[in-house]
Amino acid sequence: MCPSPALLSLRWLPEEAGWRRFELTSRGDRVVARLHPSTGPSPHPLAVVLAEAAQEVSPIDGCATLALDLPLLGARAHPKWTERLRRCLANGVERASDEALLEELRCQAAADLAGALDVCRRGDEIGPRAGLLGLGAGAWVGARLRATERRLGVVILAPGGLAASLDPREAGAAAPRGLIFVRDAAEGARRLRDALA
Repeated sequence: MCPSPALLSLRWLPEEAGWRRFELTSRGDRVVARLHPSTGPSPHPLAVVLAEAAQEVSPIDGCATLALDLPLLGARAHPKWTERLRRCLANGVERASDEALLEELRCQAAADLAGALDVCRRGDEIGPRAGLLGLGAGAWVGARLRATERRLGVVILAPGGLAASLDPREAGAAAPRGLIFVRDAAEGARRLRDALA
């Protein structure tokens, strides 16, 4: 069980190519989140995208889009731990320390997401409907968050590149209910937009 997240600090950063950026403290880590506003009348549903690199995420039409780098990936890469994490994600768990690393990834990502959702809910622009698109490692994390993050009404996963032992599709009856699986990011974005419309 992961400890409850506590939002310790928040700092808004300069916008970047239409994305609002903010930095928050999550379990002692500094996390930069990117929020792309939607056009049209407010409030907007919130589409959360968990991916290796938030900078590669495209806004989802009709939704405000929140993108986060996963811990130890993207802009949060670490010289020692990222290579090991990538091996675990691609090959699966080979030793007990791999399980610990993956569990820490899940706990940190859950805290990061909870803090970022809290920030997004502070204004009138974002409505109560929210969903998640998990890509690659974000699909493994997203499947695990389905049971704990009640603010996510829909969870769509594109688990390409994950080891079979980590692929949520392989979990069968042990997988949380309500997961939707797609082939890629484009299909996932369409399905999430339609589900939140």
